[in-house]
Amino acid sequence: MKKVLVLLTAMTVGQQLSADDFTYLTVEANDGTTTTMTANGLTLTFSDGQLYATNGTESWSLPLSGLSKMYFSNTDAISLPLSEIGEGEVDIYSTSGISMGKYQSIDEARKHLKKGVYVVKDGSRTLKITVR
Repeated sequence: MKKVLVLLTAMTVGQQLSADDFTYLTVEANDGTTTTMTANGLTLTFSDGQLYATNGTESWSLPLSGLSKMYFSNTDAISLPLSEIGEGEVDIYSTSGISMGKYQSIDEARKHLKKGVYVVKDGSRTLKITVR
């Protein structure tokens, strides 16, 4: 009976220690932007203060000093850097859909918003930002 209990315990612990299969690697920069890459065939390299990631079809690098967090998940995050948002007027909304106002630029909006997560519309695109 004791052997059976030990075997069942070992199997339970082994099951809990197995890794999940995640589909995406998401990296969040200090400015709140996120970049997502499929994890299939993913290779990560750290060199000269940079994180280099490639999966065979796409590659990118990020300075480690600009890295806020990195995690694996089964959902894709927004993959658009803030530098690609138009410099023109942007509409800001809370995550519950309440309009937070219209601003001349994303930088202007960040100066006036409280810490939190917001939805930004710049005419043709909609994305999520984090204000810290």
